[in-house]
Amino acid sequence: MLWWFVILAVSTGAVLWAGIAFYLRVRRHMKADAASREAAGEAEHEREIDGD
Repeated sequence: MLWWFVILAVSTGAVLWAGIAFYLRVRRHMKADAASREAAGEAEHEREIDGD
C-alpha cells in the first residue's frame, strides 16, 4: 500500500516540475519577445525623427 503513495508522490512531483519548467520557458520567451519589439519600436521612432 505504501508503494501507491510513493508512486503518487513521484507522479505529482513530475507533473509539477514539468508545469513549472514550461511556465518559466514561456515567460522567458515572452520577455525576450517584448524586448525585441521594444527595440524595434525605438528604431522605427528614430527613423521617423530623422525623416523630418
